[in-house]
Amino acid sequence: MNPEQLKQMVKWLNLQILHLTDSIKEAHQSNNYGRAIQYEGMRDAFKKFLTKFTSTTEEKEKITNKQTRSRI
Repeated sequence: MNPEQLKQMVKWLNLQILHLTDSIKEAHQSNNYGRAIQYEGMRDAFKKFLTKFTSTTEEKEKITNKQTRSRI
């Protein structure tokens, strides 16, 4: 994966997390707790993956190097 694809993937994951957080709130408001639990599981999985993905030294370097080059 090139650095731009990595940035897009991180952006997409963050958007999914935000969307699921909103969906969880809506599910709680409508007393649809089964749906809320399902969304919480999805959100937590995305968060866990994102944390591991962005904490990997190699991936961080690719993202950082791309940002540094674009500033020059």
